[in-house]
Amino acid sequence: MVLPFLTAIFFPDYGYQGIPWDLYLLHFFFFAIVIPFHVIIFAARSAQTVKPNGVKDWLKWESKATKDDLDSMFPNDFPTA
Repeated sequence: MVLPFLTAIFFPDYGYQGIPWDLYLLHFFFFAIVIPFHVIIFAARSAQTVKPNGVKDWLKWESKATKDDLDSMFPNDFPTA
């Protein structure tokens, strides 16, 4: 039972028509959605283990800086009416 399954996975026989279009679509969704999602999740996990209070400290610092916009990391330099 395992041998035909392994043969179909590693040595597929598509015949004279070539690779079916849904296989291209499956690979596109895998590489365009699943892989970047995992990259983002693993980056967030590693950032959480390296600096657990990083976002909390940054938000606390930004909320104090809103009182004085010049001390902000992202000052509002756009002209206002």
